[in-house]
Amino acid sequence: MAAVVSDRAGFPVVTLLVAAGGLALMALPGLSHWLVYDREHVLAGEVWRLVTGHAVHFSWSHAGWNLALFSLAGVWLERHARVPYLWLISCTALAGGLCFLVFMPDMARYGGLSGVVSAMVVYLALIEMRQPGPTRMLWGAILLLFAAKVGYELLVGRALFAAPGATPFEVAPVAHIIGAAVAAALFFAPSAIRRSA
Repeated sequence: MAAVVSDRAGFPVVTLLVAAGGLALMALPGLSHWLVYDREHVLAGEVWRLVTGHAVHFSWSHAGWNLALFSLAGVWLERHARVPYLWLISCTALAGGLCFLVFMPDMARYGGLSGVVSAMVVYLALIEMRQPGPTRMLWGAILLLFAAKVGYELLVGRALFAAPGATPFEVAPVAHIIGAAVAAALFFAPSAIRRSA
């Protein structure tokens, strides 16, 4: 059984810094230009965009949904499992950017925390499903709803919740799939790897 509540932390500083950063980027859109995942700029050497692109959003609706879910799941995870949480968000952000670069040459630009949020929700659900009690079924249902949402977005090609703003964007369900895969990989990693992490 995964022991993920051993490193209880106090104030969820990482979660609040990321959420505040996302809001700041929406309020100061000029900064987003330097951080958004942009394939041409990454290939030109601006490799930080592989990770920082996740903090950029294309509409207030896009930012609102992502930052609200990131904050809710992040506060829980950071307070109960800070080290796995830091590994989770770091690995998901990097894996997403690298997958876009290597396997999706047609994706010119990407922004949004939804892949990272997907990883957090899946990881949280997996943790809670291992706990005894009646809430296990609730978390199983949350995983099914997550899968249904990703399936809908794959079929329809439109975000279920976030609405485009002045900058139109297309949903990228592959980011959600990458997030879920990273969460499952870290959760089911051999215990020796989890302990070293």
